Amino acid sequence: MKLLILLLLLEIPFDKQLHTVSGMFSSAVGYEYVWERTKNKKKSIIGGIATAVLVGTFKELADSKQVGNKFDHKDLVATAIGGTIFTLTINILNK
Repeated sequence: MKLLILLLLLEIPFDKQLHTVSGMFSSAVGYEYVWERTKNKKKSIIGGIATAVLVGTFKELADSKQVGNKFDHKDLVATAIGGTIFTLTINILNK
């Protein structure tokens, strides 16, 4: 199992790994914020994933303003995937 995880990590570019971790972190913040205000799991899931997508979108918009850089949809997808995985994991563990 550890070998499989290592092989997967070697195949994923480091930049995409960073975007995935960023999505995980931002979704945790969004999930926790909504959970503390509502105590509603469904709203917290939406809040966690939405936070990751918003943070990723704002990051890519900021990148697109730089000379020679562009809005990278793959980076946004990596951020959203990280946020979704982390939010669903928190939800499962929060039963």
